[in-house]
Amino acid sequence: MKKEKKPEIVREMHEKLLKSRGVFLVDFTGLNVASLMSVRARMKESEGELKVVKNTLLRIALSDTDYLPVSKFLTGNNAIVFAYQDPIATAKQLVKSAEEFEHLTLKEGFIPGGEVLDAQGVEILSKIPGREELLGKLAYLFSYPVQGLVNVTSGIVKNLITILEQIKQTKEKLAA
Repeated sequence: MKKEKKPEIVREMHEKLLKSRGVFLVDFTGLNVASLMSVRARMKESEGELKVVKNTLLRIALSDTDYLPVSKFLTGNNAIVFAYQDPIATAKQLVKSAEEFEHLTLKEGFIPGGEVLDAQGVEILSKIPGREELLGKLAYLFSYPVQGLVNVTSGIVKNLITILEQIKQTKEKLAA
């Protein structure tokens, strides 16, 4: 890599770190190019991005960010995964990819304001319901009391109609 390109790569990584809501480190030793491209595509599906970058350049980019604690884990062949929207969704895709590709190994993850997660912590994070699922459950919880009210009031109206119908039939029998 040419010396002139290094500051540009550091700046690019620093910008990506500032935009992301979480990062994950993976070891890709032994992973072929086609598999790596497949993992990259999956990360894009979850609004994430996988980048392979030299540890020294990434260590420099991590300075002055919330992700500085990750720098002590930069050993070996690393790829960094940026989670731009929902870190849980990105973790889910990452865990699926690690299960499918034996040469992709989860190392660590970090969400600002939290602690560095080991591989097991990233797997636990991936099992938490995602943002969309939680929003769906929240919407259901808000609509549930309204549904109950509708059911109660419709039951009252139905009972009233039944009573009025019975009164009508009784009056018809008395008149006949």
